[in-house]
Amino acid sequence: MQSIELNGLTVRTNLNEQQDFEHIFLLLHGWTGDEKSMSIFERTLPENSLILSPRAPFDSSISGYSWANDAVLTAWPTHADLFYSEEL
Repeated sequence: MQSIELNGLTVRTNLNEQQDFEHIFLLLHGWTGDEKSMSIFERTLPENSLILSPRAPFDSSISGYSWANDAVLTAWPTHADLFYSEEL
């Protein structure tokens, strides 16, 4: 596994390890995680799988990263708060 830059995001992936993928898995971490947080699940996936695990675009106010800018949130994020992450 390696970390690459993709559309402005850091993404952990096995993209260069094999080119004949039969499955694609997008592993999204939760609040305060990063692209390595979901690595515990990688060993459970089929060997012929493309794994993409992006780092959320915002620094979390606690630690790690967030899919919504929690520095300006005053309540639980709404769908609109996540639009920036969706567009990436």
